[in-house]
Amino acid sequence: MHNNFEIIVSGIGPGKGGVGILVKNLIAKYSSNNTRFYFIFNPTLSLKQYIKNKMFFSFLFNSSKWVFSFLGVNIFLYFIKNKNITIIYPQYIWTGSLKRLFERNSVSFYVMDSSFFCVKSYNFKNNQECLDCVKSRDKIDDTCQPFPYVWSKKTTLKKIELIKSYSKKIIFMCQNIKNQQLLKECYGTSIKSKIVGMNTGEFCEDITITSKAERFDIVYHGDINPAKGINYVIEIANYLVEYTFLIPLNKHDLGINTLNTPKNIIFKELRWETGLRDYVSSARLVLCPSLWSTTIEGALLKSIAFNGNVAVVENIFGFQSEIPKNVILKLNLSPVIATEQIKNFFEMDDDFKKESKNWLKQYCNKNRKLEIF
Repeated sequence: MHNNFEIIVSGIGPGKGGVGILVKNLIAKYSSNNTRFYFIFNPTLSLKQYIKNKMFFSFLFNSSKWVFSFLGVNIFLYFIKNKNITIIYPQYIWTGSLKRLFERNSVSFYVMDSSFFCVKSYNFKNNQECLDCVKSRDKIDDTCQPFPYVWSKKTTLKKIELIKSYSKKIIFMCQNIKNQQLLKECYGTSIKSKIVGMNTGEFCEDITITSKAERFDIVYHGDINPAKGINYVIEIANYLVEYTFLIPLNKHDLGINTLNTPKNIIFKELRWETGLRDYVSSARLVLCPSLWSTTIEGALLKSIAFNGNVAVVENIFGFQSEIPKNVILKLNLSPVIATEQIKNFFEMDDDFKKESKNWLKQYCNKNRKLEIF
């Protein structure tokens, strides 16, 4: 018999971005509702950034805290039984602990990415959405390395096969329709799944925009991972030399040769709370060109909320494919064709803001109450 409380386990703890904000909101929502939380510590900065910024004491403190929380959560999960458990970001859970969870508990997965079939977590290869491993891992190649870099490739593949073997027992909570379709492509239509949406609270509240930032023609809203489209944006900038671009990343972290960088790009390391929000708000067009089968991405929704003129790249199973064409600019995968689309957008003085704001309002009304139980 299951005890009368729920358990939420997350490989990423509460923090300032992405999954971290989601976990923080879930704690606020369910902490007084017979729900217990177990999560791995989420540092404010990445451990690499602590080293880069010569914050060596902070590196030692945060890395030690991460290791102890990592070990503590995994040991706890190994022994737990007869519980209702929701797992977020399972990449950090030991394969042995995960197997015992499946065998001894009722388990749900809140799906954040493509780690249920892709070792890279973001199913992206050869500059496009990759579906080679949906049915099996026979087509995996040397370019496919585990992300996050906690386990070996062999261990990561073993975990993927483990999840597949228990897929009929797991309840999959999906963020959107395409996410659910992809799961069924992977595991079959008989799996137990439901769409619960996603809301981090960053884009559904009343927003006051008072940006005084320098205005760029195009602002990239994404991170350093190639699956988010950073190389795609740089290639487009090579063709659109008459337009200014802002990329909120450190050029050296990208490993870019300064001599080969288009002169119309400004690289400036920024986070949302340290100035990116203002640049997104003032841009003529915001690019959110993720090239993998995206679940619901906060960057895209925040760009709609704080600007409204947003461009994405069309693919098969990404969340952007569910958004109507009159709401966002849908670019071709080819940077050459996309360049012409962006030129037409500027020359025709198109404006998606009214439609995108109306769409976001409907989205928020539907997803404002995130119910995972």
